[in-house]
Amino acid sequence: MKAPTISSFQKQIFLLLSFFYILFSPSVVGQVPQGIPKGNGPIDFSSTTNIVIYIVLPIIVVAGFIFWRMANKKKREEEDKGL
Repeated sequence: MKAPTISSFQKQIFLLLSFFYILFSPSVVGQVPQGIPKGNGPIDFSSTTNIVIYIVLPIIVVAGFIFWRMANKKKREEEDKGL
C-alpha cells in the first residue's frame, strides 16, 4: 500500500499554522512580564547615563567597526601584494 502524498500547498499551510501557533501560543504569551513599567515616551537626554548609552557608546562601536574593517582591508591588500 502506498503512503498518501502531501502537496506543496499543504506543506505551506502546515508551516504557516505551526509558525502562528508557536508565535501566539499561551506559553509564549505567558513569558511577558507583568507589573514592569514600560517606557514608551521619548528618551530624556538631560541624564548623563542616557547620553552615554544612546549617543556615545553607539558612536564608539561604529568607529571601532570602521577602523577594524580598514585594518582588515589593509592586511588583505598586503597579503595580496606578498603573493
